Amino acid sequence: MFPTSLLLLLAAMTCVECNIVLTQTNSIVLQPGNSFTLTCEVSGYSVTDNSYATAWIRQPAGKALEWITEIWGGGSIYKKDSLSNKFSISKIDSSNTVTLKGQNLQTEDTAVYYCTSHCVYYFDYWGKGTKVTVSSAESSPPTSIFAMSQCTPDSTGYVTIGCMARGFSPADSLTFKWTDYNTKELSDFVQYPAFGSGGEYTKVSHMRVRKSELDPQKPYNCEASNSKGKKNSKVPLLPPPPPPDVRATVYLTAPTKMDLENETATFMCLAQRFSPKSHTFKWFLDGNELKKTIENYDKSEKKGSVTEYSATSILQISAEAWKKQTSKVKCEFVHKAGNEEREAEYAVPIQDCSDIAVDIVPPSLEAMLKNRTGVLKCKALSENPGFGKITITANNNNIAEKDIKGNEKHVELDAPIGYEEWSNGTEFTCTVEHNELAEPKSTKFVRENGKKPKKPTVFVLAPPEHKKGEPMTLTCYVKDFYPKEVFVSWLADDEPVTSKYSTSLPIQKDQTFSVYSQLTVNDSKWTNGTVFSCVVYHEAIDEKMRVLTRSITDNIEKAGVINLSMNTPAFCKP
Repeated sequence: MFPTSLLLLLAAMTCVECNIVLTQTNSIVLQPGNSFTLTCEVSGYSVTDNSYATAWIRQPAGKALEWITEIWGGGSIYKKDSLSNKFSISKIDSSNTVTLKGQNLQTEDTAVYYCTSHCVYYFDYWGKGTKVTVSSAESSPPTSIFAMSQCTPDSTGYVTIGCMARGFSPADSLTFKWTDYNTKELSDFVQYPAFGSGGEYTKVSHMRVRKSELDPQKPYNCEASNSKGKKNSKVPLLPPPPPPDVRATVYLTAPTKMDLENETATFMCLAQRFSPKSHTFKWFLDGNELKKTIENYDKSEKKGSVTEYSATSILQISAEAWKKQTSKVKCEFVHKAGNEEREAEYAVPIQDCSDIAVDIVPPSLEAMLKNRTGVLKCKALSENPGFGKITITANNNNIAEKDIKGNEKHVELDAPIGYEEWSNGTEFTCTVEHNELAEPKSTKFVRENGKKPKKPTVFVLAPPEHKKGEPMTLTCYVKDFYPKEVFVSWLADDEPVTSKYSTSLPIQKDQTFSVYSQLTVNDSKWTNGTVFSCVVYHEAIDEKMRVLTRSITDNIEKAGVINLSMNTPAFCKP
């Protein structure tokens, strides 16, 4: 045999699709020997329908459920024998209500009394319960009530308001009631068990309200009451304080060599971690403000209760306009917390006037970070022939050398190097011998790395609004990484893009770096649902993953940043 309490609990978990609601009396406090009448207003079936039974079940604190009595629609009544002299059940057909009357109640009758019903299975539906406290302690009303209000909404857009009643007795005697400005009674609130000692207790209630529904001119009302009295308090709705003004940190990047070779000059003005959001970018070329060929992007980042913003403005002009001697481009960031200006000036490359030039061309970032192997090139140039030998050493050990025969004015030597040599700070030296030199001439290359690597964070910024048919620009923002070497590439539907793209030089902030990569695409490819992916290679990325990928498509709602991870383990790649 299963215990009755277990059967009741199992029955309570079974539910038939009958739309039934049982509304019960509020909590009450009684002296020993007193009587009570509890009501249960039924919705969803008629108390005259003999297919349904309405019952009362109680549960003392820390004890099992106890069935008391039930009444069927036809009038049949069933009772627990040991409680039949103390409790009686009846129904009022006109109000569709079932009542429970108790007499000569004692402290052991303190419990939560539940109204329940069943249509097919036992006890399918339960009321919220009525707390009945039988105590010889003298009741006293609350002596004070305090209103409380959260200053700022939480991350879901809600504000918590509450009130605290103090000085009442006994502990279970007090209930709260909430009403809005129009005195409409509210039910969506929480009240916690009372706490205290020595006959004086404190109890707290709160409710959550949408920020959009708050009006400081229309406060909510909280009432705390028991049989001896009540206290009311209006809960003030404090407007959230304005966010603090935070001045931006601003950077300006100059065009890359690849950019200029494509006959364009692209400038990126990056403003980081400012608040509030409202701002303006202004661009000037040689003192004249520019209005065209400017694109702007915004993003936000929550820092505790304050939202900090970052923004980027991109200016693209012709390489010819930029490469004029002493051309100046200025970005001005206009903001409430203070304006910031950054300026870039074109400088004509200084020609190497030495008779014999020796240079090392390090392996490309694509080769080292993507392919994990590359070629270091040593180049030497002279106005006159006479080269005899060219050598490359790694930490003073020869890794490549070549004897020069003939009347060469320009000589080169390649040395394959691996990722480990490149990344661990190996010093490479290129040395040439020439008959015009009293001694060999050398130049060195070492890849600097001063501390623990830090993995980048990657965002893809959706293109701004544009006219149909016009090309558009996707931007990949790679931030907060160390060391500065990073390689960025683009895919279209998992294939290397054929469109041109460029990546800015690293921007340093404190001990980390950031870059932007821009891809220009045709409007038709974007609107046809092509998935564009920004693929980032950096030595701090887990060796098993090798890359970070973020993707974006026109089919995704333009939220500004799409964090779709497509990290692929290295051992899964073809």
